[in-house]
Amino acid sequence: MKTALALMTLSCGLVMGCQDSNNSTTSKANIDVAFEGITTDADKLAFSQFRKTMIWLNKDKIWPGFNYHHMPIYLLKYSESGKQIKGAYLLNSQAKHSDTVDIEDSGLLKVERHNNTAAVKKAHSALGSAYYTFNYKRDGQDYYLHKYQQSGASTESGEALPYLISFATHEAFHQYQGKWNDGNGIQDFFGSSSKNKKCNERYPLTELEITTQLLQAEMFKDLPDDSLTRTQAEVLLKNYVTLQHHRIINDKSNQQYVNRMGSWQERAEGTARYIGVLTQKELFKNDAKFNTPTFFSNYMVSAYQDEPEAYDEMKLRETFAWGYFYGAGASATWLMKKTGYDIIKLQQSVTPYSEALKMLKAKEPDLDLTQAYIELTSSNEYHAMYAKSKTRAALILAKTKMICD
Repeated sequence: MKTALALMTLSCGLVMGCQDSNNSTTSKANIDVAFEGITTDADKLAFSQFRKTMIWLNKDKIWPGFNYHHMPIYLLKYSESGKQIKGAYLLNSQAKHSDTVDIEDSGLLKVERHNNTAAVKKAHSALGSAYYTFNYKRDGQDYYLHKYQQSGASTESGEALPYLISFATHEAFHQYQGKWNDGNGIQDFFGSSSKNKKCNERYPLTELEITTQLLQAEMFKDLPDDSLTRTQAEVLLKNYVTLQHHRIINDKSNQQYVNRMGSWQERAEGTARYIGVLTQKELFKNDAKFNTPTFFSNYMVSAYQDEPEAYDEMKLRETFAWGYFYGAGASATWLMKKTGYDIIKLQQSVTPYSEALKMLKAKEPDLDLTQAYIELTSSNEYHAMYAKSKTRAALILAKTKMICD
């Protein structure tokens, strides 16, 4: 999966709830470098989170093949204003350096601090105003380069925060995805949002599409939920396939965006969201403030909470032509694993939908998905939820004047 950096950068603020989103890093030419010269308590806490994550991912094989502890990571530490570089750390570098000081070498994590002004300015130039970049070249290695600020890892009083580790792990997983087999999806951020394009040349933001997305987000709002039985997970996975099929067959866009963009972004962004959320749940399992992230939290939930007046074309597309794919793909991946699927197969040229459909057809070869949709949306369990989603979709579209049905 080769997602453009610009797209991934915006997804940070959109989906992961990145901290300090208004304090973009100072331009390449004007950055001030003032090394702290010490490893602070906040740094040590951040390293502890990386170490625990790497040990957990390696031990529990959350995604076999994603060897986080083998990925060189370059952390540039910035002031909270983003106008000054305060430090630079290399994590799990395989090279020998003459300009670094060893900080830690324990478990699966090796940390080195370096105070080379020219080197950090070069890394800063590569980072630009983004929070991260993939495959940054240094010492003949490909580093995952990430902007680090204390507010991502801890409060001023030293309380641990999940933003740095869940976000960095999500994005580092994207670098790992570069090794996957490419599919036949299309990259088209927000589904061609230009107002000059006709409705069939853009992602289908129709009442049907938004209704179905809202219904699925509401249906899956508590995932991941370890209390679910395999049978319950199978029912939800069937619901996912049923709703996805309905969206695909009603997509009248000339690029078939729902399947050719949406399904593939569910694979790319959904699996990364899966990793990021599970990482936070594990590291903060004893912290009542942060131990209950869900795959659809932070963005799709606002589609029910925000006033319809808050929606303009950009917010509409951020939510329904991009943000939705994260939660949908993560939910489908989690449900598939819960029901016995080997999620490593998603590294091939397949999508969560295509694989879930294959699983469902194997179990119910005579299944009529059109009839299944009718039964689902008219059932006692989901009819009220469907009606709520349909009303909400109509309100949002009326306010944005983007109706394309």
